[in-house]
Amino acid sequence: MVETASKANPGTPKAMLVVVQGAEAGRRIPLDGTLKVLGGGAGADEQLADAQLGATHAHLFFDSGQWVLRDLQGGRGTWVNDLAVEEYVLRDGDRVRMGRTLLKILTAGDVVNRSVEELFRVQTLDGLTLLANKASFHEALVREVARSARHGQPLSLVRLDIDGFGALNAQRGDVAGDIILQAVAARVRGVLRREDVLARIDDDEFAVVLPNCEAADARRVAETLCTAVAGQPFDVEGRALAITVSGGYARLRTRETPDQALDRAGIALNRAKQAGGNRVEDSSPWSLPDDHKLPH
Repeated sequence: MVETASKANPGTPKAMLVVVQGAEAGRRIPLDGTLKVLGGGAGADEQLADAQLGATHAHLFFDSGQWVLRDLQGGRGTWVNDLAVEEYVLRDGDRVRMGRTLLKILTAGDVVNRSVEELFRVQTLDGLTLLANKASFHEALVREVARSARHGQPLSLVRLDIDGFGALNAQRGDVAGDIILQAVAARVRGVLRREDVLARIDDDEFAVVLPNCEAADARRVAETLCTAVAGQPFDVEGRALAITVSGGYARLRTRETPDQALDRAGIALNRAKQAGGNRVEDSSPWSLPDDHKLPH
């Protein structure tokens, strides 16, 4: 294949790469048809802040009306839509993973305006699972707590964590870990109501806001989520893997802050994991010391 360097109008990018996950999430890389060397070293045309990238990791170029991505790591360093590739003709919307960086290519329509829309998604959504991210989850939690107080309705929270995810990720690699995260997110999302707020709040941890939900109902929801994940094996790179999650839940108490309720659900989650995982624990027997704060 012959690499061509077309002379596009420099003010009008023919395509755009948007970093949707990684250290530079939100960065936009205009593409004008000339050969781009992507990598983590100074020799790359587009240097990305990712220690897992090769110095010159991949080529991206325009040839015969198509955008072509070529891996420079022996076919073991670049994935498109979770498929390892050596050379691949990209289509509009394809997601490219290199190291811990996930990019999306835009090649159709007004790519500048579409890239702005992608930036909004980066700010509010987790780039991998497309669930709410931690920041937007906290905003939703504060909003729902205020609404609960205003209308005198119950509110509950659930926190979920994938059992043994660190070991799975170490054994199978980051790409397999990402496939597991996406699959768990999809399975959990399919069980919840439209008004429930589901987010990825840590590497392998998810949280749910359950408006107008009592503690007993929250327990049933948490158990249903655990069952949904454990019900069938996950297909990860052609191998069936049994995945389970642990859950903790908490009903919002009178005069309790959003963070306090979230922390209590975290305590319950930790108890579930300490008890062996693939189970649900309730936070109601425990109160938080005044100086207690779980990371979230």
